[in-house]
Amino acid sequence: MKRVWKITAALIGVALVVFLVLLGLGVYTLYEYTHPVGRTTSLEPVEFIIEGHRFRIPMAYIWEWEKWGGGEVVSINLKASLPDLKPYSEETKHQYDDDVPGLGQLVSIGIWRIHDEGIGPRPQYFAPGFLKRCADGPYGFRRCPHDTYDEREVFVKQEGLRNIAFDCDKKGIIEGEGCMANLPFVDGIKLHFAMDRKKLDQSDEIIKAVYRLVCGFYLKGAGRAVTYNYCTNGVYHGR
Repeated sequence: MKRVWKITAALIGVALVVFLVLLGLGVYTLYEYTHPVGRTTSLEPVEFIIEGHRFRIPMAYIWEWEKWGGGEVVSINLKASLPDLKPYSEETKHQYDDDVPGLGQLVSIGIWRIHDEGIGPRPQYFAPGFLKRCADGPYGFRRCPHDTYDEREVFVKQEGLRNIAFDCDKKGIIEGEGCMANLPFVDGIKLHFAMDRKKLDQSDEIIKAVYRLVCGFYLKGAGRAVTYNYCTNGVYHGR
């Protein structure tokens, strides 16, 4: 009888171990599918098509593991490390520990198909009625109340035909992506990027660096014809 109990106990133990292993694999698989964030140091180039435009991007920049295979997509989301916009690597991986895009030394860059919201900064941010609500802000920006969210504010700058607008979390209220901006790129595509609001004083140089990086990934002449291309005309702040 004792032997039977021992065998039964052993079988129960084995079944429990198998159950826990399968449960762990299930949780891991669920995590992978619901948290599609990947990290790799591989610089293998991956080719994408967005709105007929072709890009070739080193895998270490691509922050969605499900897109490491490339192909035709509606968007690509990248991360890079300041000051040189380097990809994830042994050298930069400590900057990714918190996994919060747009904060600290990370810049989050989206190459997005254009929808109804337009190619660059929202035009209403530069309308006279909106600008009347703004006050002088830091680094040449005007500081404006957000028209929808109390916990956010808008920093706008106009330099001739060059407009830039950052939609930012208010300092000390919440932790989010810091400051976000939309930038024109080519027909059908805009750039959406986020950075730490503490980097507003460096925004001009960061915008130029973002354009240099993404223009380096863009395969000119390999896709649809363009009527405008911000890689070649040198306008870094929008229209």
